[in-house]
Amino acid sequence: MTSLTEKQPPQIRPQKSPQAEIRAAQDQRLQSDVEAVKERHQWILEKCDRQLDNQRVMAVVAAGKGAEQYLPYTLPNLINQISASAMGLDLFIGLNNGFECPVLIDCLQKIETIQVIHLYLKERFSIDQAAPIYDNSKRTGNEYRLSQTVLPERHHRVFVIHQPASLYAAGKIRMLNDIYQSLILKSIAQGWKPPAYIIRMDAETIFLSLDEYLNEKSPTNGVLSCLDHLKNNPDLDFHSAIERFVLYQTKMIDGLSVMLPALKADVPPLQWFISLTHGNYKGFYWNPGGGTFGKSEVLISLISVIAQRYPGARIEDTHSSIVAYHAGFKRGIFKAAVFTNRVPNSDDIAADNPAMKAWEQQMMRWTAGSLALEENYGKHNVWLMTDSSFPWNVLLFPYSFFKSYFTLEDKNLWRLATRLKDLVIAALAFDDIKAQAIANRDVLQGEQAKASW
Repeated sequence: MTSLTEKQPPQIRPQKSPQAEIRAAQDQRLQSDVEAVKERHQWILEKCDRQLDNQRVMAVVAAGKGAEQYLPYTLPNLINQISASAMGLDLFIGLNNGFECPVLIDCLQKIETIQVIHLYLKERFSIDQAAPIYDNSKRTGNEYRLSQTVLPERHHRVFVIHQPASLYAAGKIRMLNDIYQSLILKSIAQGWKPPAYIIRMDAETIFLSLDEYLNEKSPTNGVLSCLDHLKNNPDLDFHSAIERFVLYQTKMIDGLSVMLPALKADVPPLQWFISLTHGNYKGFYWNPGGGTFGKSEVLISLISVIAQRYPGARIEDTHSSIVAYHAGFKRGIFKAAVFTNRVPNSDDIAADNPAMKAWEQQMMRWTAGSLALEENYGKHNVWLMTDSSFPWNVLLFPYSFFKSYFTLEDKNLWRLATRLKDLVIAALAFDDIKAQAIANRDVLQGEQAKASW
């Protein structure tokens, strides 16, 4: 019998396996990001007395070299669509890493309802520290802050944000960090109430209603239908139009050479496959940065935290979708509208790597971003939004895939069979693409983070 004073042997606690420790660290990292987003969301609401400007909408686009082929058409088109309503627009155009677009400025200045405001960022000296912003090219005086003041005769405001080239500026995520941290959040801190709704888009984005897309009509109301859906569903925090990967071709519009989508041209097989599975299968439920509409306080919180914490993020839309899901924000895909996203032609060669096709390089970049997110948060936390493996599960449940095909494309069974044959060939090449992505996976944080491509 053991006496009461006898020393008890120490209790042995089971050791965590290395895999369990990694998983716990991933969960903790995700929870930290979720809490940061929730805190910023609450802060914005409190600063605005829970009353944002419901007479206006805002849009943010970051653009770099090559965007001059799209912006002179896509941005006036966005403005024209919003002008069909009574709402005003605050459009933020970030010209990344020394990129300038005088042809766009000329186009905007011809629109009588627009006030163009040029803003200038100082040079960046860090990958994660946002640069201060000014309303003069000398970058002197007080930093610029947004206000509610709008000229009555020019109720659309376009803020052209010039970011000087520097070692730490290259990359869309760096431009977004400067816009959200230095301009939007600091203006909210000083009393600016942002528009109630925000549009996220890319330089080549064109919004169309589903009917316009199917019948190849000129775009008229894709933007307003997306905004109306958001307004009519107040419990919805943000949603995206259907993402359609398309080829672009040069056309002359009003004497201006621009790139416009060739809506019915065949795109590379893997991109075609992803376009039809998006929003229908696990691993494909992200909200694309090229065509998302949402409550401003929600999307500002999400994008600003991701841009600030992850200066190496290159698929920030998937990244923010993961955090949004775990934060409990309600998201969706709006099936009555479409937005276009450019992909290369099947025969195009990668500009910086002649050994690769351009479509392979694009897939490698997306896969490298997906691998980084799996490493950062764990596959168990990201599986709904992204998957770095080929989605063979679609073969087990093909109904949604075929429904999407027959809704968005023609009903030609011979063409479908040809496309599926091409897909099988491309799928066999995916192992090589993933191997290269593994060797070049994105680095999200630290001095090695490189966001440009």
